[in-house]
Amino acid sequence: MSEGNLQDISAASIIDFFRELLSRNIKIVGHNLKYDYVLLRRYGIRISNTHFDTMLAAHECFGDWDFFNLAAVAKKLIGKDVKRYRDLIDEGQTVLDVPFKDLVEHGCEDADATLRLHVRLQSILRERGIEEQFTKEVMPLMRLLGDKECDGVQMDIHAVTGQRDALAGEAETLKSQIFEKAGKQFDVDSMKDVTEVLQGIEGFRERIGRQPLRQAQLEQLALSSDLPRAIVQYGRIRKRVKHLEAICRGQKDGKVFPLFNQLKAPYGLISSADPRLFDPIVGLHPGAVLDKDIRQRIPDENRSLDILLSLTGDPVFEKDWRERKRDFIGGEGFPLAGIDHADVLISVAIGLSNAALCKRYLIDTRRAMALRDHVTDRYSRLFDWLDEYRRNIIFAGFASSGTRRRYWEGLRSANIDRRNRALRSALRWLIEM
Repeated sequence: MSEGNLQDISAASIIDFFRELLSRNIKIVGHNLKYDYVLLRRYGIRISNTHFDTMLAAHECFGDWDFFNLAAVAKKLIGKDVKRYRDLIDEGQTVLDVPFKDLVEHGCEDADATLRLHVRLQSILRERGIEEQFTKEVMPLMRLLGDKECDGVQMDIHAVTGQRDALAGEAETLKSQIFEKAGKQFDVDSMKDVTEVLQGIEGFRERIGRQPLRQAQLEQLALSSDLPRAIVQYGRIRKRVKHLEAICRGQKDGKVFPLFNQLKAPYGLISSADPRLFDPIVGLHPGAVLDKDIRQRIPDENRSLDILLSLTGDPVFEKDWRERKRDFIGGEGFPLAGIDHADVLISVAIGLSNAALCKRYLIDTRRAMALRDHVTDRYSRLFDWLDEYRRNIIFAGFASSGTRRRYWEGLRSANIDRRNRALRSALRWLIEM
């Protein structure tokens, strides 16, 4: 066991050693370096120079790989097989059950692979013209997020509770409407009760059969029927309420302590868990985050539309958007009055398919097509610019905005679905949404 191999060496002396060593201006290279940075900070040890993270560098160069763990990246880029810790540990064991010598050898192999990847990835970053971007933006962000995990993110909890309560009120109103449409009260949060109610209504009984209803079936019914649509809308609002409640429960003295991730979102923006601050589905209002460094990274429809306007210069869009009203898209016969127009424009702009629009807005294909036609016809200059941008990034193999670049392997893929996913990611990265 490790304790036996470290006899006569106290934990305090080890901490003091690393605290003094890492306080020097030594260039520290690692794979998933934020994990080590946060772990050491919690023991009072700060890494003075977080120089290079090979995981983040690989993500910067090959943004939509399926895996960015050390074993996968080392295999792809330097042809080296790297064992994982789980390969060393048998079922029912812990790290303490592994011979100390094996742990040391494994750590040395990881370090060797990481240093070799550092050389390879630094060369790729330089070839792609993003070495400075990585050094000045990506690595400082890693350190910032590590500090925020330890120190917390200052929140306006009153704003969060206000948003939560407003949504909860919407959910209750919808619930009353559901009961009225169904002609009875039931547990709307129970799929079993929802199934029983719908199976008891003529017209639905034949469509869903006698098996328990699944969420996908319920959403399919919602495309053409009012009662299932209201139930799905209620469920979506309740989901947002639960995420906002998680923020309120997790706060301590007005701060939350999320786990940040610079890789999880395929469109190159950061994400967080426990709680989720950046997920557009949650829809946290940016003003609820008092920490400026984090607030400016919260998805914001207004900011995204301002970016689209500045990039495309569409005069019709400028005229409509200048009003800053919720329903800003003008024109006769707009097919979805009352829906968030900002969300509609962003969804069509990033290239969501008609099927995705149907699911997002709970509408049928005909209305989704009419919606797309209306928006693209009205803002023809904006969508002409976006079409040209897509062609350019497929040709170049990367997206750009000013001096910033972002790479996705899928942009050059012969697989149309993968290429379309990469294009959507590129557009979301461009408008920061």
